[in-house]
Amino acid sequence: MIKSIHIVSTVKFYAIGFYNEEFLSELISIGIKIREIQVENNVLYGTAKRKDYKIIARTARKYNTKTKVLERKGIYYKLKKQNKKIGIIYGIALGLIIILIMQNFLWKIQIHNYSGNARSLILEICKDCGIGLGNLSSKADDKKAEILLKKSLSEISWVNVEINGSRADIYIQTSEEINKNKNSLKTPCNIIADKTGIIVETEVYSGTLLYKKGSAVSKGNIIVSGVVNDGANNISLTHANAKIIANFNENVEFRQEYVTNEIVNTDQKEIEKELKLFGFVIPLTDRIEDTLNKICAEETNICKIFGIEMPWMIKTNTYTAYKTITVTRTVDDAMSKN
Repeated sequence: MIKSIHIVSTVKFYAIGFYNEEFLSELISIGIKIREIQVENNVLYGTAKRKDYKIIARTARKYNTKTKVLERKGIYYKLKKQNKKIGIIYGIALGLIIILIMQNFLWKIQIHNYSGNARSLILEICKDCGIGLGNLSSKADDKKAEILLKKSLSEISWVNVEINGSRADIYIQTSEEINKNKNSLKTPCNIIADKTGIIVETEVYSGTLLYKKGSAVSKGNIIVSGVVNDGANNISLTHANAKIIANFNENVEFRQEYVTNEIVNTDQKEIEKELKLFGFVIPLTDRIEDTLNKICAEETNICKIFGIEMPWMIKTNTYTAYKTITVTRTVDDAMSKN
């Protein structure tokens, strides 16, 4: 049988006194509501809200009336009885919330397989990429850290950064260690994109594929990682081996000499002059009839006497002969022309 729980907490009480009428009248005047009122042998029975009962008890003392609680109902009293249990529940819930929140931050950063002297530099580079103690793990850029570590430390030939919950694992393989390893097929390594493009086919033999078919990758991105996670946070290193085919754009520049025809002016010049007066043209020199392969430059001068323009002007035509020659241009010549 399921018991009902009263949302509103109430108190059932009785009051013993000789002035119950005056007592009730004052309660009514101050807005206190009492339900289920019964009077038997000068004993008043009733039910009121929990917060109103304190006022009822205080008012009863003014009329030498004694009150006593008979029954308490409501969710407030249910919770009060289980106060200790609720405290434990709240504590457990708060602890779980704190754990869930703490899992979103990095609390452990570990460098694996590295015995060099640049550990502090490695941690500093990772910190610049959001991989630092107390940082949000969602803000950590592991791919950027891998690229910067490769660029900053020439001794590193292979690197992989893994974010696992609140832990960051940095796996490093130096060139010296790889040279010591005679069996290169067992040396842990990644497969890195040599060019920027879109992956169209993947066939992985060992390692973890990070970019699926159709993904766009940039030069330097790790496509197949040598870090393998079995799903139970057991991590192992392997020699990544795969066939990756991608489409990419590549500009090919081809240069060669070319032959062109150019016009070159010669030193042969001929000049003719004419006078223009009131719309008439009067030749001052012989006219040049043959103007083929010649460039004409015109110049008109207005005649002045004591600064006063005269109504005539002299036009001079200068004809310069040119010739067409064949020239072979190199690439450097074309670039200098541009």
